[in-house]
Amino acid sequence: MPVAIRAREDATVTEPSTAEALKPWYRVMCKRPTFNDEYLVAFNHDNTTLVDVSETKGRERIVAEGVVANGRVYEVDCIVLASRFETTSDIRRRTGLEFIGRDGVALHENWAPGLRTLHEFMTRGFPNGYFVGVSQNAFSVNMTSMFDDQARHIAYIIDEVMSREVRTVEPTVEGQQAWCDLVATYTAGGTGFLEACTPGYYNNEGAPKGGNSFPGAYTAGA
Repeated sequence: MPVAIRAREDATVTEPSTAEALKPWYRVMCKRPTFNDEYLVAFNHDNTTLVDVSETKGRERIVAEGVVANGRVYEVDCIVLASRFETTSDIRRRTGLEFIGRDGVALHENWAPGLRTLHEFMTRGFPNGYFVGVSQNAFSVNMTSMFDDQARHIAYIIDEVMSREVRTVEPTVEGQQAWCDLVATYTAGGTGFLEACTPGYYNNEGAPKGGNSFPGAYTAGA
């Protein structure tokens, strides 16, 4: 499969050196793959230049004329900063709101000692609060399908609550702890896997600290 994927660059991009620089050489699950490769044809246009910064680890600086990379100034009219998304920052920063539970406790305070959920769907102390995501939930390569499955399960829980004429629902302390203990026993990859990956947030930008490459996920499968 990797050979077939890399062959797409050679078949699509006419400049050999550009095609070679565009080929992914990291292992499967080291990075998030793009959802399509239709963008490759853009590198055949005269107004498109690929700047390879794999050795210098990114642009050096931005000046009045444009972007400096590999010691050269690339003149531009507009810079679109769309290089990444946040995945490990404070939950308040990412959501832009406070999620307050029982007794006025905020979610970020509840999770400060560590993530605590039942199947990642619910957290003790936050009745009728539901979550979707990867942490402490079943992990799947297809994120869209995984989130759809999670949404359907949450809808099932809500339907059961309403049909039983119950006002609130939340995990028990024992059930939540048992799930956290189980998830802690799962690992995907390990230190050797992370060391073989190219730099990214999975391996602390090339300096893995050991352990699970997908910490806190139920990696046994959906």
